[in-house]
Amino acid sequence: MYPTIVSWLLVGRYCLVFSLMASKVKAQPQENIKFELKSARQREVFRAIKEKDVVLICGPSGSGKSLVSIWSGVCLLNNAESTIQRIVVVRLAADTCGEDIGALPGNKQEKLLHLAGPVIDNMTQFMSHQQAVGLFEQGIIEILPISHLRGRSFHNTFLIVEEIQNLDDTMVLTVLTRLSAGSKMVLNGDLNQVDIYGRRGVQVAKQLLDGIPQAAVVELDAADIYRHPFVRAVVERAAKVFPTPLFNSR
Repeated sequence: MYPTIVSWLLVGRYCLVFSLMASKVKAQPQENIKFELKSARQREVFRAIKEKDVVLICGPSGSGKSLVSIWSGVCLLNNAESTIQRIVVVRLAADTCGEDIGALPGNKQEKLLHLAGPVIDNMTQFMSHQQAVGLFEQGIIEILPISHLRGRSFHNTFLIVEEIQNLDDTMVLTVLTRLSAGSKMVLNGDLNQVDIYGRRGVQVAKQLLDGIPQAAVVELDAADIYRHPFVRAVVERAAKVFPTPLFNSR
């Protein structure tokens, strides 16, 4: 198992990140960073990830799905009793909003670098930007497109699967069957952000996980949004203005 990257201490609602071992990550530590899970349901997600092998998190933009997921993964990475040795973030590589950004230069990881932006944004809430980038550079955190999963088995890996509402039925099944010994998986989805018409990844995942003891489903809502007061207000307004549940499906 990888040596500790971030020493951590869980005290009530707080996880305190207080040191970084330079032997594994070259970035210098940013000391005295305090990170707090904002709501009771976010803390429920954290507990579910600790106790279960697979957790489906459903919730609107800004409710902390990705943030709590990557924070949980980093905590497990640095828990001496955990089997987790790396984090793999999985998402669609293709643009889902109908915008063509053209061919991207570089090797596979360089082409996928733009997908790491949201992960790094979240990580900088509990470590420095330099530390977060260092974890990617050393391969401790990796980005993979859905199309590269078939045939893979992930041992001792914390898998975070983003935007599952945009996956088709076969993709969801492919994702769920990648789990191997010593691994955990978190699936993040939002029924109000279905960008590909006809995709129903959240519903399929719920059906497949229902009744499996090693799995849990946690629902977040607008009350869990702490990104910005405006975000909570606009999500609440959108739920009234647009048809539900897929108000922006195309």
